[in-house]
Amino acid sequence: RNMNMKTNISVFLSIVISFACITSTTTDFDVPCAARFGDSGYVCVCNATYCDTFTYPSRSTKNFTHIFTSNHTPGYNFRWGPVQNASALPISVSDDVIKITINTSHTYQQLKGIGSSFTDSFCINLKNLSYSAAQNLLNSFFAPNGSEYKLARVPIAASDFCTRTYTYDDTPGDVTLEHFQLAEEDYEYKIPIISAAKEISRHSLYLVATPWTSPNWTKTNNNYPPGYLKQEYWTYWANYIIRFLEEYKKEGIDFWGFSVSNEPSNSIYMGLKYLINNIMFMPMDHRVFVKEHLGPLLRASPFNKTKIFTFEDSRKFLKYWIDRVMEDPDVATYIDGVSV
Repeated sequence: RNMNMKTNISVFLSIVISFACITSTTTDFDVPCAARFGDSGYVCVCNATYCDTFTYPSRSTKNFTHIFTSNHTPGYNFRWGPVQNASALPISVSDDVIKITINTSHTYQQLKGIGSSFTDSFCINLKNLSYSAAQNLLNSFFAPNGSEYKLARVPIAASDFCTRTYTYDDTPGDVTLEHFQLAEEDYEYKIPIISAAKEISRHSLYLVATPWTSPNWTKTNNNYPPGYLKQEYWTYWANYIIRFLEEYKKEGIDFWGFSVSNEPSNSIYMGLKYLINNIMFMPMDHRVFVKEHLGPLLRASPFNKTKIFTFEDSRKFLKYWIDRVMEDPDVATYIDGVSV
């Protein structure tokens, strides 16, 4: 999610230099933001009859550049124009000039995109809108004339943005997953809305799944809020996650990757206070779970190209977690990335 520092420098410089050398022309094709000031700043009104749009500019050539702004003017704004040779810049430059050479052939991280989450709460609220308002809202997120979200997080069963707590296998002792089934929330809300977003987008959506809790009968406290996953159910839990991928694939939805658990530290410092459904997963247990259960089972499944992300928590715990999970080189072969 973070761009390399060299890339940041090059982007900043190109913006500054281009701003100094451009003849501006403002687009007349976009529907402007209908600004409304709220508690935390401006929002753009989007309803059944009106929603602002944003024309994504084509890739720049040597003769053109693009400037995006969204600070003092609510909504998206951009200008474009021919780049002119400037004999003098409208800024003061000292005699001490720093020369920065950028090797564009040497690349680092790739930015996949930006996005949000298909939680129960988002999907329920969207379904409560009129058809036209809901369509405009989805377009504003995923359409070519909207924000063009390319990433989206999908909870595996219930999250802390739900009207109830549930899993896909609440039948005690069902270690063979005989009674595993998606919930009403999947069929009524998440699956139709994810499918609609895929239809709207001109890109492949990178979907990342994340479980909040395992069934209560698999946990040491026999409850959805904080409790450890019993070791005798680690293989079951790995198969549960893979089964989720299978059931969603039957509905035409594939996942780019998934995290092993959502914010495992919540169980320690927040879960008891707020009773958030969660699994207590220490990094040492997480390491064994991935190495001996989840990793091998996923690799042997039809979903062996699906990426596994570790951590999925606050940055202040990142080093502590990664130092203990990634110290085993065998675990590192299964981990594709870190979620923060």
